[in-house]
Amino acid sequence: MSFRNKTLFTRNAAAQSVQVISPGNTDDGAVITAALALGGLVQLQPGTYTIRAGSPIRITTSDNQLEGLGVTQLFLENEGLEPCIYVGTKSAAAISRVRITGLRIDGNRTNQSQEESGTLSGIKNNCIEAHNVNDLVIEDCFLTSGRSGGITLGDPCKRIFIKGVHSTNQFFDGFAFDGGHEEINLVGCVGHNNDFAGLSLDTGVVGGFNVIGCHFVDNAGEGIFMRQVTGVTVSNCVCRDNTGHGIFLAQASGIGPKQVTITGCWLEDNGDANHDGLSVGFSNDVTVSGCTIKASGRDGIQAVDSTTELTVSGCTIVDNTGNGVQFTDVDGATVTGCTIRNNGANGVRLQSYGSPATVDHVLVSGCNICNNTTDGVSINESSSFTDAYENVNVTACNLHNNGVYGFDCDNATDQVKFVTFQACNIGPSNGTGNIRVQNNTGDYSVFQNAQVQYT
Repeated sequence: MSFRNKTLFTRNAAAQSVQVISPGNTDDGAVITAALALGGLVQLQPGTYTIRAGSPIRITTSDNQLEGLGVTQLFLENEGLEPCIYVGTKSAAAISRVRITGLRIDGNRTNQSQEESGTLSGIKNNCIEAHNVNDLVIEDCFLTSGRSGGITLGDPCKRIFIKGVHSTNQFFDGFAFDGGHEEINLVGCVGHNNDFAGLSLDTGVVGGFNVIGCHFVDNAGEGIFMRQVTGVTVSNCVCRDNTGHGIFLAQASGIGPKQVTITGCWLEDNGDANHDGLSVGFSNDVTVSGCTIKASGRDGIQAVDSTTELTVSGCTIVDNTGNGVQFTDVDGATVTGCTIRNNGANGVRLQSYGSPATVDHVLVSGCNICNNTTDGVSINESSSFTDAYENVNVTACNLHNNGVYGFDCDNATDQVKFVTFQACNIGPSNGTGNIRVQNNTGDYSVFQNAQVQYT
């Protein structure tokens, strides 16, 4: 085998094997796998290493490092049909302390007839696939053209750190994590021009997942997709020019994401006429703060389908084709301290499809809501549900220069209860009028200290 041994001394002075491999072997994958089986650090000299069918690079033991020196590429041969690097083993005991760095990996998707060979059951043509691995580090890699995805985590993994990885032109997702994973950090990564999502967090992620300073752009699906996950923080990320939603919190079997925080993010130019900047469904305990959400194909933020405990604060929500914010059948939603302007429909729209009280406990406070094409705030639904809106409070907002009304509460008899509109500055120049309240009966509304200003 064409590798040679050196010795690396770790911090505790224990000797660690270092093996240096050159490309051009009859079976590069087998040579690299054999070196990794000895443990320690395996370094790949610059060049292209061809990964043969049935012979991906396997890392099946703990305390291993695979490092590219210079421009080092792994290339999956035609009809290779398997991952280039396969870490851990499905349905096996976990391995620990594995590091992969400095590689360019090409999955050669146009010359793979299917996603997997069947030789390794359930293992797909990802650039890197991992199962049952703890303390995995992947850094400074460029991943392209997998017939499946870029990096995929399957069976449960813990304490995963992925930094500076660019994943592009994958047949499915740039990064896909599906299973009971914990304590994962994705930092400074790019998911670009993939056929589905830039990042997919699917059924089972159970906590401590941080996505920090990443870019998800030009993907044919969502920038970030989450379904049935718990404990995710997305901070200082960019989701731009994705065909689907910028960020999508989806449900499976009526269960959506829980304990999700999205902060300091920029969501721009996402979605066609059926997709939003941020779409939230069947979710609980979601916080969105300090984000800019603009130029979406439909709404800036849309929350639907029994979403509970949603807080939107300090956001700029502008220039979206539909509503700035649309809440349909939500309970416990707060929009506070936001700028909501220049949207193609309403600034904030509340909509109910059920009875009783499918829109309940909603607060819109301290927002500047202006220059929207229709209403500033709209509680306007012609359906026949009784008591469809309860405990709605619009307070201390500036509502001006909207195309129809500043505040519009126009509903059929008995639909609205306990709507409070107070201490707001209304005007100047809402197109049709500043306030419309009609067709409401019963114990429905209190209007206190509403100030009409034309300055």
